Amino acid sequence: MSKPLEDTQFEPLVAEPAVRTEIRIGYAWVSTGGQKLDRQLDALNAVGCRRIFADKKSGRTTCGPS
Repeated sequence: MSKPLEDTQFEPLVAEPAVRTEIRIGYAWVSTGGQKLDRQLDALNAVGCRRIFADKKSGRTTCGPS
């Protein structure tokens, strides 16, 4: 049986959260301009992700030798 939240000490490095929720969070990304996020977003929505973060980034660095 789990302890009530107010009786539990805050421990930032524990493996499990103090209160488990069933909220799924997703992350989708593409690395080139020609790629689209649509299929990844559809798949994450299909498995029940309620919050999805998406990035369109290049693998190429912007700060390199001049």
